[in-house]
Amino acid sequence: RKTSARWLVHTARHLMRTSFAEGLSPDKPFKAGPGWLRRFARRWRICRRKKTNCKNSTWEETMPVLQRYFRSFRRRLRSSGWAPGMAGASTSTDADLDTQKWGQYLPHLRLNVDQVPLPFINDMDYTYEEKCAKRVAIN
Repeated sequence: RKTSARWLVHTARHLMRTSFAEGLSPDKPFKAGPGWLRRFARRWRICRRKKTNCKNSTWEETMPVLQRYFRSFRRRLRSSGWAPGMAGASTSTDADLDTQKWGQYLPHLRLNVDQVPLPFINDMDYTYEEKCAKRVAIN
């Protein structure tokens, strides 16, 4: 999981406000500035690292594997009768026109749960990780 300096500072401030509120003095609040972050990273032996879990194969190498998977997935859907119109497809011309326009799956049969807002996927190359870690993975 990506951990940024901003997230570390925000979490530290939140923890200090919620868990240690009675121990804080109002004239000297906990700021969690750059110096604190540097000392925190040194204390816990973490540093800013670039991710290492990059693609090992190109799209051309991956395409046959994906095509095989989706072929078997369509076969399983047809045999289970999960989607209407897949097991016993009608011979109407409207269905044929829809199939020509939308392909195998009509829009009301598609599920898309991978809708990530743009600000959360930018700059995902760096995270904080232990200094001696051999592999830095960002999911």
